[in-house]
Amino acid sequence: MLEKRIIITDPNPCTATEVYELFVGELYKKKPKGYVPMVLSQAFLSIRPVRAYLGVEKEALDYFTWKGRFDSTEAQKDLAGSRIVCPNFRKGVPAMVDFYLRYKNDKEYQIKIR
Repeated sequence: MLEKRIIITDPNPCTATEVYELFVGELYKKKPKGYVPMVLSQAFLSIRPVRAYLGVEKEALDYFTWKGRFDSTEAQKDLAGSRIVCPNFRKGVPAMVDFYLRYKNDKEYQIKIR
């Protein structure tokens, strides 16, 4: 018999574009000026030195076009009255940026770019 699993997710999720804008805003205190077309991003990230310089694998681009949808209805019902709430991604961005800035040069926290 399969066990019922509950995944907690933000009931008001951000799009990939919103995530990008939130991080740029927190890091640079301004809005992004534009976007690099996906085909151009894929071409540049096909070049190993570019991936190494940016610290990004080409596969990371898949997250910008993935159309996943998550439903937190059951999790919210199960957690009702517990004072446990689904996380709000937007509120966590400052802490994530702070962590990134603190450890961005620490090899222990970096993936090896292929």
